Amino acid sequence: MENQQEKNGLFNWFRQSIVAKLGMVALLSLLLLIPSSWVNDLIYERQGRQEEVMKEIAQSWAGIQYVAGPVLVIPYKTVRRERDAQGLTALWPQRYRLHHHQIRFL
Repeated sequence: MENQQEKNGLFNWFRQSIVAKLGMVALLSLLLLIPSSWVNDLIYERQGRQEEVMKEIAQSWAGIQYVAGPVLVIPYKTVRRERDAQGLTALWPQRYRLHHHQIRFL
């Protein structure tokens, strides 16, 4: 009988104690963090796999691709004049091609 009263007294203390209730809430919160971390690990693993698969597909199909619009190529000629030490003028024809807003020698 006395043993039963001790159990009831402990149970009543546990039911009325704020510290015991807070301790139980903290314990349950910590226990629920375990599956949450499992889910986060699974998410990170699948994100990493997604990146790997995207790289594999990109490598199997083609390398780097460039998208460009139409290109206007206009060939033209110029003449370069040079004077030597004696004062004589020499004419040098040069061919250029205007390409992507740059001048390149042919």
